[in-house]
Amino acid sequence: MIRKILIGVIIVGIILSSIQGVILTFSDTLDGGVLSVFSIVVGFTLAIAFYFFIGKVNFPILVFCSVFFSTAVIAYTNHRFATTELLPEIFFVSKFGRNIARHSQFNYIELTKYTIDRDQAKKFNVGDPLILNTKEGYWGFTIINGLGNETF
Repeated sequence: MIRKILIGVIIVGIILSSIQGVILTFSDTLDGGVLSVFSIVVGFTLAIAFYFFIGKVNFPILVFCSVFFSTAVIAYTNHRFATTELLPEIFFVSKFGRNIARHSQFNYIELTKYTIDRDQAKKFNVGDPLILNTKEGYWGFTIINGLGNETF
């Protein structure tokens, strides 16, 4: 009984960590989570198809591997076949935030459309404009490429 509970906890941990990995993979894309959900659904569909055709495969491991594969393919195609032209886009600082993970503190700036890490950036005030270089990804969503050189 305890063994089944521990195995269930491990499986839930693997599923949650893979979802976090998918979200982190698409963190530089302005898609509102669409690519993350799409890659999870595609991976889960692949796992179900393989399970019905092959059978006798550990289903949680199959789900993990297929979600990882679909995320890798979608992220690779989105970045590899993106447009090469960098377009500057203006964002405005809306608030500052802070997260603490274990013994590390992460400061960040929340913009009107995107969140960036603030460790290497200069200090900004709420309402300051910020120019970021963007490009169009293969799947049609904007990819943030970094801070632009222009300032106001």
